[in-house]
Amino acid sequence: MQFGTAQSNAIMLDNVKLGGDIIIARSKESNVYEPFVSYQINAQKSKLYPITVGTTITHMYGKDIAGIAYKFPKVDEQEKIGKSLESLDSLITLHQRKYEKLVNIKKALLQKMFV
Repeated sequence: MQFGTAQSNAIMLDNVKLGGDIIIARSKESNVYEPFVSYQINAQKSKLYPITVGTTITHMYGKDIAGIAYKFPKVDEQEKIGKSLESLDSLITLHQRKYEKLVNIKKALLQKMFV
């Protein structure tokens, strides 16, 4: 059976309203770089699969998530790693958009060639 989990995201804005199935977590340590924590959780989803419950719609409970331990490097290292990963994510997104535009151009040109 394959499990799917939602994406972990760090929301670093004031006055943000969220809805839906959301679990908000805070680190016991005050020195964390939130985007790095998000990447760390997403990279180790295998720790979340065993605590996922439900069949059609799956859920995780905060009390179960609280039992999972993650190790983090010093905050300056977290920030360097997190910013590097954020840059890569942006670059990947830009390339995906460029690819989609090129696919659309190809389709349009093929339609013109083979009327």
